[in-house]
Amino acid sequence: MLFFRKSFTVLDIGASHVKAVRLKRGKNSVRLLNQGSARLPEDTFDNGEIEDISVLASELEYLFSEMGYKPSSVVTSVPNKNLVIRNIELPGVVADELDNTLQWEADEYLPYPAEDAVLDYIMVEEGTERVNIILVASQAHLLNSYQELFGRLNWNLSVVNVQPLGLLSILENRNSEFPTSAVIDLGASGSRIIIGDGEGVYLFRTLDIGGQNFTEVIMEKNSVGLQEAEQYKYENGLLTALKQSEEELEDDADLEADLLNLSDEGTVEEVMLSTADDLVYEISRSLDYFFRNNPNHEIENYYLTGGCSLLKGLKEYLEQEAEISLEYLDPFTELETENQDQLNDIQYSVALGLGFSEVLS
Repeated sequence: MLFFRKSFTVLDIGASHVKAVRLKRGKNSVRLLNQGSARLPEDTFDNGEIEDISVLASELEYLFSEMGYKPSSVVTSVPNKNLVIRNIELPGVVADELDNTLQWEADEYLPYPAEDAVLDYIMVEEGTERVNIILVASQAHLLNSYQELFGRLNWNLSVVNVQPLGLLSILENRNSEFPTSAVIDLGASGSRIIIGDGEGVYLFRTLDIGGQNFTEVIMEKNSVGLQEAEQYKYENGLLTALKQSEEELEDDADLEADLLNLSDEGTVEEVMLSTADDLVYEISRSLDYFFRNNPNHEIENYYLTGGCSLLKGLKEYLEQEAEISLEYLDPFTELETENQDQLNDIQYSVALGLGFSEVLS
């Protein structure tokens, strides 16, 4: 908890970008004092792990020099690619015994020995003879690498939080009793779907599809480098092959007909649509799992966030194919600032959500 501090800094270190916000907690509000972001060099991470701590430290120093201040301590999170987060049921275990038995039970669900992990959990449902939890685990050496990173910068690592909880904290900051909602976070190296409400978290799943998958398709099909592929992706979007803007799409039937005409061409656009279909499948599969295991819950709101969510046409395609109505998650609602121009970038959702988590805890 950071109530005693006048202000605090939150870092969201992603696979391709780092975002920073400086927040101040007021009596009944949270104020945004500053924000900034920077693109990271391509070789900053290798399979989700910091490749060169000195490179990342230099990028962070430069970012904060541009923002005009140097933090003494930070709140951050381990990138989701490095986390194992699983919904699990433990029969024959009661809540009082969970801390003692989790280390042994976790081995079944981790791709590495539990003794090499830092473990935590979120209680989903507590019964007399079983518990349902969300297991959260990270390899200890990954956390140590972040300690080393901030040690080099002489910054104190105050809190390491979990990104999904931060995203739900955006909704909690608006309304502590928010209804059951799903947040779909489309990042660079992967995506996440989180379902929860004002009473708790019910589902978290990591999806191995993100913005980098679309970039790789463009690089391969168009025989271009990373920067050209990124520029193509965000200038042309998912529906380039339709050769018409969103305003020109008359109805879903016309859209479906055009997509069918593309299906056999094997162009970059067709393969991008295939990647989007994979994303639709994983989202739908996660929602089906939730409804099977929570028959008494209805999802009232579906939110979309993350840098990849800004890919032109992707929101509409997900809505059509997954048969859900999506709303962009606005992390700036109920946030005070002196500069209204700051309140316009969805990519700060994780950083602001992690900040809200600390204020609300």
